[in-house]
Parts: sequence; C-alpha cells; structure tokens
Amino acid sequence: LRDLLAAGGGTGFDVFNYHDYKAWWTLPTHYDQYRSILDANGLQAVPIWVTETAQASVLSNANQNPAYASIDGQAADVWRRLCLLFGKGAQTVFWHSHWDGAADTSGFRNMGLASGTTGVRKKAWHAFKLLNEKIEGFATATLVASGTATDDNTSGGNGAWVVRFDFSDGTKRWVAWSPNSQGTTLTGLADVATVN
Repeated sequence: LRDLLAAGGGTGFDVFNYHDYKAWWTLPTHYDQYRSILDANGLQAVPIWVTETAQASVLSNANQNPAYASIDGQAADVWRRLCLLFGKGAQTVFWHSHWDGAADTSGFRNMGLASGTTGVRKKAWHAFKLLNEKIEGFATATLVASGTATDDNTSGGNGAWVVRFDFSDGTKRWVAWSPNSQGTTLTGLADVATVN
C-alpha cells in the first residue's frame, strides 16, 4: 500500500478496503494502521470498508483463527467485530459469509452464519439478526472505551470495551463487553446491549 501510494496510486482511490480475520482485539490496531497510511498520503476523506471479517466456529485453520474460535466465540464476534470496526470509523463492514461452504475444505469453512450442509442457523446468525435490529440505521458510531488492543493473535482484549451508536433522531445505544469481567460505568443509559 505504501509503495502504491508513493507511486501516485492514491488518485485512484474512492474507497479503501481490506479483509481482517485475526482475533477481534487486533482489529483496532489494524484499522489505525491503514487509516494512518491513508492520512499520511492526503487521503483523509477516503472511507475505509472492511469487506470481509469473520471468526470460524471451529479451528479449521490454526494460522488464521484465534484460540477462542468456537460456536459461542463466533456469535460474540459478530457483535465485537462489527461494533469495533464501526466504532473505529469504518464506513462499511461485511461478515465473511452467510452460509458455510458445504464442499469447502479450506481454512475458511464454517465461517458462515448458517450451516451450508443442513441450513441450520447458528448462534452467530441469531447474533447478527439481533445486532441489525439494535443498530440498523445508526448515523455515527464511536469507540468510547477500549481494553487491550494488540497485534498479537494469541492474547489480548482484556478490559472494558464500549461502542456508542448515535441515531439521527437523537437516540443513543451502547454495546459493552469485557472478556475478563472488568466493569465500566453505564449508569443512566438506555438501550444498553452487552455481549460476553
């Protein structure tokens, strides 16, 4: 990316996009790195889209998936990944796939929200539906508290994480989580959703 921008390629950017599959606590670091590179090259107005992100429900690709990969971890990641990326400023975020690839033998199988072989909706499908019901149509999102963000795929994330979603009608909603049960003050707030 740096070489492309140094060669004048920045004039062709309307949107910058990337994929991110590492542990959820690495996402803020990765986003900040890309934003910094774009900003340093005069592309502050170029929005960032994360066009693929997910966490598999099984350890099908140990190099790609974090150690917490599980059915429950995948459902929680629907909230953690999308909320964090929106909170950091991503304009658009896409989950990797809605359906598992039945014949897919790569490390990316089982990343869907529903089983491709049986059509059974996973916990992640229900988490995605609930997330959409709670934040659909938000105007802005802000990461207002962050725990330990690292680039280490094996450990991180401790602390309290809070993302605020603001809506054009003045409504505000917060999503909060803490993998090590750290508290945060959310007194007097309406519409708080939490994810473990």
